Amino acid sequence: MKRAISSFVITTVTAIAGLSNPVFAQEKPAIPAAFETRFCEACHAIDKKMVGPALKDIALKYKDKADAVEYLKSKIKNGGQGVWGNIPMPASASATDTEIAELTAWILKIGN
Repeated sequence: MKRAISSFVITTVTAIAGLSNPVFAQEKPAIPAAFETRFCEACHAIDKKMVGPALKDIALKYKDKADAVEYLKSKIKNGGQGVWGNIPMPASASATDTEIAELTAWILKIGN
């Protein structure tokens, strides 16, 4: 009896919170492997500023820019400084074009 009540409570709370309701659930894009293997996570988080800006802030800043994809690909590959503060972003010159494209697409999806 306790198990049935517990299951009912968990199911009800989950549904109310929107965790199992597709109307409220937001599909989050899968994190590309390059985010970890290229050590992006050392300086960036999805929703909070760390050493570098939050990825959602990057996505929001560039979401309406026509050249956002090419601009961000260039920043990932070549690094940069000054757009988000004085701490430089190191170049990811050894990252493949495929990894850079996946990272760029993923970052821009975070803002949607």
